[in-house]
Amino acid sequence: MKYHADAGGGERLVEVAPDEVTLDGIREPCHVEVLSPGERILVRFRDRTARGYARRSQKGWELNLGGRVFEVRVDDERAHRIRELAAVAAPVAGGSTLRAPMPGLIVRIAVAVGQNVRAGESLVVMEAMKMENELRADSAGIVTCVHVAEGATVDRDDPLIAVEPEST
Repeated sequence: MKYHADAGGGERLVEVAPDEVTLDGIREPCHVEVLSPGERILVRFRDRTARGYARRSQKGWELNLGGRVFEVRVDDERAHRIRELAAVAAPVAGGSTLRAPMPGLIVRIAVAVGQNVRAGESLVVMEAMKMENELRADSAGIVTCVHVAEGATVDRDDPLIAVEPEST
């Protein structure tokens, strides 16, 4: 099965098969053994062995291997396409309106009219295809209009949040 993984060092295409993994087209022997359900693991990769744990985190998984901690996000092909679509369609640039990148359900609104927002700040969380997608501000500004309410169903390109650049 193919996955897209990001461990903070950039995204990698990963294909998993029994006792091997293919990273960006390069096949490597790999073995993962679960030592205790849900947490403790043993990983053998590239002639190295590390013990550690794997736990779900807000961003995906937290891996602690050999005393080093990695935040890892792993998406299957479908989730990766949704994330790419949301990233392309969601930016808020000076004086624009954030629009829904796909049909979905508004789960949470993180801002209110009159609120100052920073670039990268969460504006709204929407659920689409059973995945939550956090839509963020592309630049700093002031929220001038919230077009939706929590629990609302939206279609692609429906207006969600309007942000105007701060006057200097």
